[in-house]
Amino acid sequence: MTSRRLATTIAVACLALPGAAMAAPGDDDRGYLDLFAAGVTASGQAADGSEDADKSGGVFGAALSYDIETGDSLIGFDLASTYYAYSDAGREDRWSNRVAGSYGHRIGETVRISAIADFTSHASTLESSKADQTQLRGRLIIEPGPHRFRLTGGWRWRDYQDRPGESGDGPVIGADYRYRLGKGHFIMIEGQYEKIDATLASRSYRRTTAGASYRVNLAEPLSASVGITYRDWSYPGRAVGPDTQHDHSWSPELGLSWEFARDWYAELEGTVIWRESNNPAYDETVKRAMFTLRKRFRL
Repeated sequence: MTSRRLATTIAVACLALPGAAMAAPGDDDRGYLDLFAAGVTASGQAADGSEDADKSGGVFGAALSYDIETGDSLIGFDLASTYYAYSDAGREDRWSNRVAGSYGHRIGETVRISAIADFTSHASTLESSKADQTQLRGRLIIEPGPHRFRLTGGWRWRDYQDRPGESGDGPVIGADYRYRLGKGHFIMIEGQYEKIDATLASRSYRRTTAGASYRVNLAEPLSASVGITYRDWSYPGRAVGPDTQHDHSWSPELGLSWEFARDWYAELEGTVIWRESNNPAYDETVKRAMFTLRKRFRL
């Protein structure tokens, strides 16, 4: 991830949200190249259930990350390319590429700041199945001892490739707290608010996300995580009777990661998404499982 000590992103499919997804192994590496392949089985039907989280298929890709440290400053670079092959014949496969950079600076023993620029092509977002996204963010990190507090704010611009000529933009702010109990052992709570105002009114939304997770090393090559995420979102441009569409969901999650050989990782994640909406077409329970095989090359 871009600047693992001064900045973090979101995930392969974009977009860093609270939950118990397993962190990439060796997050303190100065540089690495990851090659990965994953299989996903999911029962979701709603077009905007949870980005790509409720769609079955395969995910294949590579991610390159490198940090350059100079005194109190840290410059980070990310490159990633991911292919999403959907088993649903009605969903077009897509190739998504990402380039990101960050600059961070230490301004005290426990305080750091960073700026992050990020571009992703053909991302799957809440309101679009294929969007090009540009994102600029700033981050404040306070890390006394085993505690870490982070505050992040920024702006996102999206061009909808599934609706040429349409676009959206808006702010995103978030905060998280992590307490480290030991190596690979921590508790984390997170919150985020995001807003998109789109030229196509039905794609505008406001969403709040909150989550908590716990991760522990069960044995030296095996780690586990559990967590729960709550999301609440609304679409001001979608009428439902006298109101507008308003959804919320709960998502308990479980993850296991096993380093079965040096720098070879097998990861298993399971999630249930209970979604309720005042639009019955979006009421559903999604069961999802994902298995990932990952090879890391350290630089």
